[in-house]
Amino acid sequence: MTASDMAAWWGAGIASLVAIWNIVVWWTTRPKLRIAHSTNMIIFDANTPEIPEADRRKYFTCTVTSNRNTDTKIRSVSMVYFVNRIARLLRLKPESAMVAPNPVACDHYGNPITPNIPFILQPGHDWTAYMIQDESFEKMIRDGFLYVQIWHTMSRRPLIRRIGFPKTKDDQS
Repeated sequence: MTASDMAAWWGAGIASLVAIWNIVVWWTTRPKLRIAHSTNMIIFDANTPEIPEADRRKYFTCTVTSNRNTDTKIRSVSMVYFVNRIARLLRLKPESAMVAPNPVACDHYGNPITPNIPFILQPGHDWTAYMIQDESFEKMIRDGFLYVQIWHTMSRRPLIRRIGFPKTKDDQS
């Protein structure tokens, strides 16, 4: 093996390591979003101890948190309903699809945002959307599989989480 062959192998090895390192850097610096959601939420005023019956509407809340060091833009919030899990796994057409064109939204500090979508989500911050939870919403959760989707600019596919009611002590027995 000549010196030029050794130099060529050395250069090829270094170039391969640099390419692998660039993939690792890209993978670890891309935006990482986390979704947390809650059902049966009631909005109340801390100054009023009792909530009037007229204001006892239930809400579905969805909070998106950014865990990395780059901004991302939340484009829309939607929901899809599947009758069974197999349809979701096979990516068949959902039974029903809904979009929240203008959900009530709050920023990291709980302040209302206007306009709320599209919203630029900064690193370490979160964005919360509130949507009214009615009887048809609750029926879809009980009878099938309802998923919330967060569409953002850093991926062609949305973030998807299944919506369910919280477990109570009665459910565990």
